[in-house]
Amino acid sequence: MDMKTGFIRLRPEDTKTEYGRSIPIHPEVMEILRKALKVRSLDMEKVFHRNGKPITKSTVREAHESVCKKAEIENFTFHDFRHTCINNWRKDGHDYFKIMAASGHRTISVFKRYNLVDEEELKMLVNPESIVKKWSNSPNNPTEDHFLKEANLLKEWCRRSESNRHGVEAPRDFESRASTSFTTPA
Repeated sequence: MDMKTGFIRLRPEDTKTEYGRSIPIHPEVMEILRKALKVRSLDMEKVFHRNGKPITKSTVREAHESVCKKAEIENFTFHDFRHTCINNWRKDGHDYFKIMAASGHRTISVFKRYNLVDEEELKMLVNPESIVKKWSNSPNNPTEDHFLKEANLLKEWCRRSESNRHGVEAPRDFESRASTSFTTPA
């Protein structure tokens, strides 16, 4: 872990594909890691340990299975967290190449297997104003600027001839209608 730059750096020998990569650490996770590092023994290479011994893959798997059983959650593997993260990054509009760099996917075909399009996303194809619902329900409490940025991207996409051969334009009042119907989460 590179706490100064906020990345987990995987060495090639530590990955399935034998290609190293850097994964950004979420700010909330950084805070948890800072607290964990304060109580970690200085002679420990690993951040997480139990009774002075490193936590193993099987320990994590067993803990996950135990929690799922207690919560009566079926068919949810620890690896599903990876799928969820990758899909959420895509839904948030992050560039595929950045996601693939962090996840270690080297081909788009493998990357696509991690992504599922839900009905809310499909609604955006015919009703761009449903973007308001996406933003207003976001746990990240986006501002109106976030929504307007997405609306402007949509309008720009409509203007680009290579992606819009039929010359369809975004409604002229799309931005003004969207901004008046947008409510910033509390």
